Amino acid sequence: MRADYSIFEALHNAASSGVILTGAVFFFAAVLPYLMVAASFVFLMTLKGRLRKFIFWHALLAVFLIRGVLVYGLQYFFPVDRPFDVLGFDPITTPWGVSSFPSGHASAFSAFAVSLGAYSRAFGGWMLALVILNGVARIAAGAHWPADVFFGIVIGVLGGLIINRLLRDYINKLK
Repeated sequence: MRADYSIFEALHNAASSGVILTGAVFFFAAVLPYLMVAASFVFLMTLKGRLRKFIFWHALLAVFLIRGVLVYGLQYFFPVDRPFDVLGFDPITTPWGVSSFPSGHASAFSAFAVSLGAYSRAFGGWMLALVILNGVARIAAGAHWPADVFFGIVIGVLGGLIINRLLRDYINKLK
């Protein structure tokens, strides 16, 4: 917990040190997820009919199972207070939900990125890099502890890989 707090404190203090950094943290924590979804729709539009539909439903299934079922269950049974609640400050962004652990954003977008990565490694890789950037920004914004984001990404990636594995034969037929 001490390392978790030290990393959080360093990122949050840096983010709170000036208007430009605070604005950048807000952008990467709150706006970037919308841009990631928009970029994914553009990616999907470059694909043909059946493949496009399957990838859309594949990614949606991954997000629903990982974020909507697994992570929600973990948050319900193992609630963790968010940093701004524990330390008594106003966060840079408005977090969704009550429990901090694991990060719903990190798990959902990681599962989403891994699902898309089954069809385009380059696009999936870029999406995972943006997931990490978003996670670091959400830590700096005061919405999460570092462990929340780390385990959210791990859960999302592993869950996405399992779903990819289960759908592998169908994915290979469509490629």
